Amino acid sequence: MIANNYFFTYHLVYMEIKQVTSRDNWKESSANSSFLQKWSWGEFKQDLGKEVLRLQLIDQEEVLSQIQGVVHQLGLGVKYVYLPRVNISDNFDKYLDYLSEQNFAFLRVEPQNKRVVTDNFQQKEIDNRQPRTTLILDVTPAKDDLLDDMHSKTRYNIRLSYRKDIETRQKQDLNIFYNLYEETTKRADFTGHPKEYFKKMLELDNVYQLISYYEDKPLSSIILIATDNTLTYLHGASTREHSERMATYQSQWEGIQLAKKLGCDFYDFWGIAPIVDEETENTDKSFGYIWPQNHELSGVTRFK
Repeated sequence: MIANNYFFTYHLVYMEIKQVTSRDNWKESSANSSFLQKWSWGEFKQDLGKEVLRLQLIDQEEVLSQIQGVVHQLGLGVKYVYLPRVNISDNFDKYLDYLSEQNFAFLRVEPQNKRVVTDNFQQKEIDNRQPRTTLILDVTPAKDDLLDDMHSKTRYNIRLSYRKDIETRQKQDLNIFYNLYEETTKRADFTGHPKEYFKKMLELDNVYQLISYYEDKPLSSIILIATDNTLTYLHGASTREHSERMATYQSQWEGIQLAKKLGCDFYDFWGIAPIVDEETENTDKSFGYIWPQNHELSGVTRFK
């Protein structure tokens, strides 16, 4: 007779939420995380006077996930947390439980990957602060192949800008950008960021600025941010002077070339109107995409 001895190992799951106060403990390479969830973006917000909250879900010293948010004060001691572009993990309820115990009036969550599903909290869908829809270009093909895949009019305008003596330089110049930005906000009738916002942004190591000139006069400028394998076009500004020279098209094309130069795989145009399935009299269409004609980003979408 042979005696059988069975040995069982039990893994006791003990998860806890910890606040992160040291960059050394932040997992910067978190998979598919947005630039809004990077440590440097949190520092940028702190430099602007914002309170940044960084949390990690930890199981026996292993970091399972992490989130970064900004605390907003509403007055009279009422506050809430804004969580932009967070990856929703299977244990996201742990964060909700933790934050509900910190006396926040509510949480504003904009998921990166999937909807928040919870039975423990009331939910209300509201407009996003960040664009819900974006357009991402794979920049790994050769330069000529990228041009060939573009709409013929876009390709023509890019080439025209070079024939019309537009020159784009990589240069950090806050005053040039902000002068163009003020003109753009007035023309488009929207409220923009203050100058200090862009000053702090341009101080980040992973932020780049391109300026497109005609005879040393700046006509267009864009600000881009690089994270992981993606370069994101974040802000753009231009003048209507010499618009026939298509400086804005060259700015974007040079941004795509910068993405390739930096070793990125993708160029994120960051923000277009929501894409719909069916074309109607109230929609616009370009290059196979259909979107609401009256959306505030309709013109931007057509350009991108």
